[in-house]
Amino acid sequence: MDSNAYVQGSSYEVFICRAHKKERHQAKGADGSYMKNLIDTESGQDLRRLVGSYEKQLEQIKKYMDKALDKYLKLKLTADERATIGRLKMSLVHAGDSQSLMAIVEAGIDATQRFKEY
Repeated sequence: MDSNAYVQGSSYEVFICRAHKKERHQAKGADGSYMKNLIDTESGQDLRRLVGSYEKQLEQIKKYMDKALDKYLKLKLTADERATIGRLKMSLVHAGDSQSLMAIVEAGIDATQRFKEY
C-alpha cells in the first residue's frame, strides 16, 4: 500500500469538496478513497471485487472531476482562473491514469485558492 496514495486521495477530496462547496459526505464523489483505490490498483493491487475494474474506476473519477470543473466554471472566476479551469477540463478528456488526474487536481486546487474554505 502506497502511503502517498492517501495524500493524493486527500488532495482529490479537497478539489471535489471545494467545487461543490460541501463537506466530504455531502458532495457526491468527494471521498479520497476513490483516488487512493485507483492508485493502489495501478500499483498492482487487485481491488476488482471491491471497486470494479481499473477502467470503471478511472471513468467514474473522471465523471466526478468533470462535474467539479463544471461547478468551478459557475463561480465568479477571474479571466485567468476561468482559462485555467477550461484548460483542465480539456486535459481531463485525455487523462488516462492517476498521475494525469492528480496533475489536474493540483492545478485546480492552485487555481481556486481563494475559494479554500473547503
